[in-house]
Amino acid sequence: MRNKGLFLFFSILIALTCLYCLSFSFVSWKIGKDARNFANDPAVIEEVIKQAGGDKMLEQHLRDSVISARETQYLAEKGDQKVFLGETFKKVQSKEIKLGLDLRGGMNVLLEVYYPDVVKGLADNTDELFESAFKKAEVEYSKSYGNFVTIFKNKFNEEKEAMNMPNASLYTYFGEKLGTKTRSDDEIISLLNSRSNDVLSTVSGVISARIDKFGVLQANIQELQGGRILVELPGVKETDRVAELLKSTANLEFWEVYNDIVNGQTIQQRFAIADNLLVEELKMKKLAAQKNAVDSAATPETEEISNIDDVDVKGILAQAEIVSPNGAVPVAYFKENQMKEIDLLLPDITRLMSDRNVVFMWGKPDSDQSSLYPLIALKKKSEKYGPLLSSETINGERVVRNARQDVDQNNRIVVNMSMDSKATEEWRKITRAAVDNQNVKMTFIAIVLDDFIYSYPRVAVEIPNGESEISGSFTIEEAKVLATVLNSGNLDARVDIVQSEIVGPTLGKESINAGLISFALAFLLVLVYMALYYGRAGFVADIALITNLFFMMGVLASLGAVLTLPGIAGIALTMAMAIDANVLIYERIREEIRAGKGMRLAVSEGFKNAYSAIFDGQITTLITGIVLYNFGSGPIKGFATTLIIGIITSLFTAIVITRLILEREISKGKEHKFGNKYTLHLFSNTKFDFIKTRRIFYPLTLVFVAITFISFFTLKLEPGVEFTGGRNYVVRFDQDIKTNEIRDAVTAEFGGNPEVKTFGSNSQVRITTNYKIDEKDPAVDKECAEKLYNALKGFYVKSDITLLDFTEQQDPRGIQSLQIVQPNIAKELLRDAVWAVLVSLVLIFVYIAIRFKNWEFGVGGVVGLAHDALLTIGLFSLLHKIMPFSMEIDQSFIAAILTVIGYSINNVVIIYDRIRENVALYPKRDLYQNINDSVNQTLGRTVNTSGTTIVVLLIIFIFGGEVIRGFIFAMMSGILIGTYSGLFISAPLAYDLLSRRDRKGKRVKKAKVELMK
Repeated sequence: MRNKGLFLFFSILIALTCLYCLSFSFVSWKIGKDARNFANDPAVIEEVIKQAGGDKMLEQHLRDSVISARETQYLAEKGDQKVFLGETFKKVQSKEIKLGLDLRGGMNVLLEVYYPDVVKGLADNTDELFESAFKKAEVEYSKSYGNFVTIFKNKFNEEKEAMNMPNASLYTYFGEKLGTKTRSDDEIISLLNSRSNDVLSTVSGVISARIDKFGVLQANIQELQGGRILVELPGVKETDRVAELLKSTANLEFWEVYNDIVNGQTIQQRFAIADNLLVEELKMKKLAAQKNAVDSAATPETEEISNIDDVDVKGILAQAEIVSPNGAVPVAYFKENQMKEIDLLLPDITRLMSDRNVVFMWGKPDSDQSSLYPLIALKKKSEKYGPLLSSETINGERVVRNARQDVDQNNRIVVNMSMDSKATEEWRKITRAAVDNQNVKMTFIAIVLDDFIYSYPRVAVEIPNGESEISGSFTIEEAKVLATVLNSGNLDARVDIVQSEIVGPTLGKESINAGLISFALAFLLVLVYMALYYGRAGFVADIALITNLFFMMGVLASLGAVLTLPGIAGIALTMAMAIDANVLIYERIREEIRAGKGMRLAVSEGFKNAYSAIFDGQITTLITGIVLYNFGSGPIKGFATTLIIGIITSLFTAIVITRLILEREISKGKEHKFGNKYTLHLFSNTKFDFIKTRRIFYPLTLVFVAITFISFFTLKLEPGVEFTGGRNYVVRFDQDIKTNEIRDAVTAEFGGNPEVKTFGSNSQVRITTNYKIDEKDPAVDKECAEKLYNALKGFYVKSDITLLDFTEQQDPRGIQSLQIVQPNIAKELLRDAVWAVLVSLVLIFVYIAIRFKNWEFGVGGVVGLAHDALLTIGLFSLLHKIMPFSMEIDQSFIAAILTVIGYSINNVVIIYDRIRENVALYPKRDLYQNINDSVNQTLGRTVNTSGTTIVVLLIIFIFGGEVIRGFIFAMMSGILIGTYSGLFISAPLAYDLLSRRDRKGKRVKKAKVELMK
């Protein structure tokens, strides 16, 4: 092996990098374990048991609530503490491997900005032409979900021609608000597209700020194509409140910072006085409570606390990290975990200050105090209005027309802000008053979004035209954030929830346990199998596999990837597929040993001859992984991520790590036989005539295909809610139930034809309904939950389950998960699924045709893949009414089909690669013999890889939990079908096509000879 030292250096470097990336996860998990230990304090649990009074359901409910609250408290207190390498716990958490919602519970929401509202909001005026074009564009957009701006442009041009108005220009409608002097329609369209993208970023920023205030740890917010935003919120319990929070309109306000001197005292001095009075009040209350406790105890051992100074109570300022000096804007600075407690005391501070005009709000941390939040006093404008300027103060009109990050003439980073027409005059009055009073006080204006202060610049001059420049010690990122906040006030676009999923913590805990057990068993099985089959060399492969897993997890951590249940299945599948590269190498080494070569040369030649097949096979699988990543979403994207990373790391570990270890051991004189007496010569002398069997398997395959098509038309498929739209509930009971009784009860409440199926145990069902699915009002979601509760509450042994227990995923009974998919997004998911399969097939055909320089190989491979996908889908059609688990056609199923395509083409490519090699080595041999020999020579690898993969999938199928059982069944059956087609369809078909070309070529050559005569 050349450059061995360089490869060793890079291997060590990668290992150290992975260890560094994973170390944050280890630290975070350790602190998480400490939090759980704190939450499960025996004294606290004992108190919970007493409160439950023997009621086991109530005890479990109280236990879960108390443990969750104590764990959250512990982690919140750790948030700003430096715990590892100078990083705070929050920062460490952000770098750990995150668990998906299917593993930890929480809420997943797909939001969509309605772009037609954005375009209409940017129009200064409208007329018949505009309204006609807009309405038609809106109708087409609702069907196609393309780029609305482009659709509107096309409809505008069509209507312009139909109304005989050739000189009509988009500038007439959009010129003023877009702030452009150009009259070109193309330029206007470009600006509309740019502004639409800005709106998406603004909405994303507003949502991010709201989620931060809501206190969700490790929230994930991603801007997607098509005006969509994915929001993942682990551990969220108040789902209705969060849904409303995500959809509500941003509230932008401009307040005056309280900077008045009252009775010779600054706001800081007045706050301190009120704080001292509050401390005295709290001490008196606590002393009275202690006296009452002593009186009720009435035992000699109790001591009465008579001195108020002995009562330990801290005021607000005593808890502050920094108390601001007189004249500063903030009153004091606090840690994030203190904010909720301070909020409870602020109404008393306001009361004790005897000032009805003062309002306290939290502000964004300063750049020099990044972990501390300033508490700022604001002054109400009047009894009716708090802010000096907001949409409410100007009769619902927009305040800010546009804001952007910029650089001034002194090269300082600033934010330029333009007020809208009605707000301009109010802004002039506010700034004029500030200038008139500047000898008395400095006026600061707080920029407030959703009751949170993002900046409080000082007013320096009167601004008569609404064009303001906000300067300060901004970084570019801080200026962009402030511009986003200011732009949030001019959003005319509604935001809809088009897809949502809620997973309860109980179901999430069960999923992670099932996932980890199945993965551990599958991985252990692969390690044992390799050691048994290949002997000492198998242990080397095991080291490479363990290294591969370590590298995979390190890369996942470095990318901030989210680990889902399908992702765990993807890791297990990757481990099974990772042995393919080792098997290919070892089988080639065994061939070289059987040819009489020495061990060192056999290893060298074995690696060399295996490279082509390894790279071709892994690249074709990688193609399907990339397609799946681009077309999938949520957990499926997580599966694709682990698959892609696993392919890359398995290549490196098999080719580099395995070889480094083998060559080192051989150089030390250690013997490797690459097998034992039972396995060493297994599959080495097979002479099966695969080409001849095509006379049997071609007709048999046609029969299978015919049965599949008949099944499509008779038994049909069972599309999941992702492809039809609707609501999917998983509901758990405290006894075994009958699905037909549940179905009757749900039908009576909802009407229509709801689907009810057992999901896992007989005490759990999945209910699907499309009741009012077209209505996007959150009130409909509540109505559906209430209807479901009314339908099912009579099926519980204990009838004490309340609507809150049933819906909030806190009780072991009730709704365990909820998925909502709007019909329009369902159509789009279905379209993307079809495109994903077609794109994969085309890309694979192109790769094989180019790589093997014969289109016949490409056709043979793609026909085999189409066969595998078709029969796997057909199997789901035939069995979906029989099998005791879900066989719905959803995104997971499409992921399974694409995985099968990638796996099957891997099999086919390895056979084709050996055919190409044999044709080059033995050009005088008959093509029939070369192809047969190639299939027989790769049979050991085919059986080993397919066998271990199927056994691994079988373990995951049995132990991996109900959630992914259908997904795993699709992959398992697809790989079986793919192994069959690789041996009996693709290879013989390539022979037929190549033979036909050769016969045609001979006929042409013969005709040319005759002509020459």
